Amino acid sequence: MSFGRVTGKCSETPHCTEHQEVYSSFVTEIPATLKAVVTEVYFVGSEISTIPNRAFVNSPQLERVEFLHMPIVSMETHAFEGLDNLMIIEISDTNLTSLPLGLFQNLPILQKLVLKLNKIQKLERGLFDGLRKLKELYLHVNQIASIDEDIFDQLDNLTSLHLAKNRITSISTALFTKLRKLQKLRLYDNLISTIPSGIFNDLPDLKEIGLQEEQLTCPTTRPITTTLPLATATDTKPQWSNNRSFMDLGVCVYVLLSAFAVDTVFGGCPDGCKCVTERSCAKTPQSFRASYLEELSLQDNQIEHLPGHVFSSQQKLKKLYLSNNCLSLLPQGIFLNLPNLVQISLFENQLRSLSSFWSHGPPGTLAVGKPAETGT
Repeated sequence: MSFGRVTGKCSETPHCTEHQEVYSSFVTEIPATLKAVVTEVYFVGSEISTIPNRAFVNSPQLERVEFLHMPIVSMETHAFEGLDNLMIIEISDTNLTSLPLGLFQNLPILQKLVLKLNKIQKLERGLFDGLRKLKELYLHVNQIASIDEDIFDQLDNLTSLHLAKNRITSISTALFTKLRKLQKLRLYDNLISTIPSGIFNDLPDLKEIGLQEEQLTCPTTRPITTTLPLATATDTKPQWSNNRSFMDLGVCVYVLLSAFAVDTVFGGCPDGCKCVTERSCAKTPQSFRASYLEELSLQDNQIEHLPGHVFSSQQKLKKLYLSNNCLSLLPQGIFLNLPNLVQISLFENQLRSLSSFWSHGPPGTLAVGKPAETGT
């Protein structure tokens, strides 16, 4: 939603309807009562530092409440009391360092909770208890260092969990066990050094994992070589742990593992690889074993050579990103067994010819000289 010049009067705010009320920096306290027709209320830059108990008790019709870019330092425990119809809460870009237990109790149909861009340091056990209908939880860009093990256990219907850009140093094997419907999990840009073995085994619907920009440690004896469905390589300093965390991801279609994904997918660090300082652990991937990929990104690595059979099992592949590598030659027919391929990105390589890579003409989109959009 775009608020334009927020005035507090819906009729003067662009894109605002009679069901929405917007309050700007001129507001210093929450109105005691909202019009009965209002189901969504937004506080944008308002000068309110504390959200008191029963703040909206006279407006039980509310379905959406947002506090954005405000100097909030505390939320009282029963701030949302009486809002049985509330479906969306956003508290973003504030000075909050903690949230009281009970804050989200008695919100039976809450579906989306956004708590990004704050200064939250810890997630207490029980904070999200009772949110059985919650589908989306956004906690990125905070200062979270630790998470109690069973904090997500009652989020039966959660499909998206965003924990990126925090200070998380470790995660337990049981942290996500109860999230059977989870589809998107983003943990990137934290301080995680090890992914526990089997941590994703109980997530049958998982489609996206974000782990780029982590501090993972490199394999020494048993690299991950089994069916990791998709790796998106991004520019980071790769390290990887010696475990089998991704062994059982049966339906996952989109995994973000940074530049080190080339190594973990294709068989481990080669001799002489400096995994802590190099952008990639592998310069020559040998094979890609998952057969149900639709999109594969290996860009921003140091790949010098691709064997002719490397994509031979990828019958469903539609988009392939190989940009910003060191490729000077591609084997003839390397894309021959990719009947669904519609887009290839090869910019910033050292290729001299593109004529021998396919037998029936190039795919619908061939990007050689400009960056590709991978949708990450």
